[in-house]
Amino acid sequence: MTDLLIELFSEEIPARMQTRAANDLKKLVTDGMVEAGLTYASAAAFSTPRRLTLTVEGMLDASPTTVEERKGPKADAPEKAIEGFLRGAGLTRDDLEERETPKGNIFFAKITKEGRPAADIVAEVLERTIRNFPWPKSMRWGNGTLKWVRPLHSILCITSSEEGATVVPLEVDGIISGNTTHGHRFLSPGSITVNNFDDYTSKLKSAHVVLDAQERADAIWNDATNQAFATGFEVGTSYTRRAGYDVTGKEGKKLSDKWEDGLKTLHGFTTNGFPNCFFLGFTQGAVTVNVPHALNEQAKHISHLLAEVRTRGEHTVEATPEGEQGWLDEVQRTSRFGERFRAECTPGYYNNEGKQANPNGFFTSGYGGGPIKFFRILEQWRENGTFDGVKIG
Repeated sequence: MTDLLIELFSEEIPARMQTRAANDLKKLVTDGMVEAGLTYASAAAFSTPRRLTLTVEGMLDASPTTVEERKGPKADAPEKAIEGFLRGAGLTRDDLEERETPKGNIFFAKITKEGRPAADIVAEVLERTIRNFPWPKSMRWGNGTLKWVRPLHSILCITSSEEGATVVPLEVDGIISGNTTHGHRFLSPGSITVNNFDDYTSKLKSAHVVLDAQERADAIWNDATNQAFATGFEVGTSYTRRAGYDVTGKEGKKLSDKWEDGLKTLHGFTTNGFPNCFFLGFTQGAVTVNVPHALNEQAKHISHLLAEVRTRGEHTVEATPEGEQGWLDEVQRTSRFGERFRAECTPGYYNNEGKQANPNGFFTSGYGGGPIKFFRILEQWRENGTFDGVKIG
């Protein structure tokens, strides 16, 4: 039994194609091996931005010799029919055996297919795989005829056992197989000679390349989280955690308790039970890159509310429960417009680190109709003059 290691090293593979390409490599190579009679114990595929890797364990040293019995024409069949059978089977007349059957005397032949060394089968299957790889998009480069997603630089193909490692001889469009790979393009650009899969993964890691995609993702997340935490930056935490204090409203109720299951405001400015408490920013409002403009519109709206309180000779203003619920219904109705963005965008500050259900996220319960429509809603509400949804007292 031997192990097989294959690496196809190229320029950067688009991120969306990497995982599928690794799976395609595994399927095409292992299916081709099995079809040729070369079985194995297990196989695994990996991808990085510049490589596709396949490791196969417990592979036979050679395909087994097989004997196939094939039924031919009747013994009294026309000579041309018998000659056609012999040509198809690659036999001579002396190789035929005549047997008596209920349907008359019939020729039978035993076809022996000699086993082939594993290296010959692997080389044949791998070349066919490379030349017919199912990339969604591919390109040619230089004067060659090979098509690959990006220019293919090298082919690593070795078998390994207790006796050592052996390069599987192979040439595709001038690229000759070998036992070397490369580390990180900038941090460790030199070539690396490997003997087996364990040696390969260990040396790659020393050269700043992590082969397993999930291990890479975990390492990036952990390092980024630790560095962000060290700076005091946090995402998706409650406002009390970020501000360092809580707000107390009527009857001693805490704002953090009211918003425990999500925000509830009127237009994002005021909430029931907390009179004269106003919120600036993107709290259940519309998000815009022009933050000063948004703050100006919000200040205009709050000033309008306070002017009405003074005109009436009153002292407080707050949202009514009905006003809160009405605006919450509108926010939830329009929030679906951003669902695709939050789901598909790279996890980050602006999409709640990919956690759509986080009630403390930056865009949680934001108005999805856009800033222009949001500011128009505020303007029409002021022009209406009925002050629906607020209680002034």
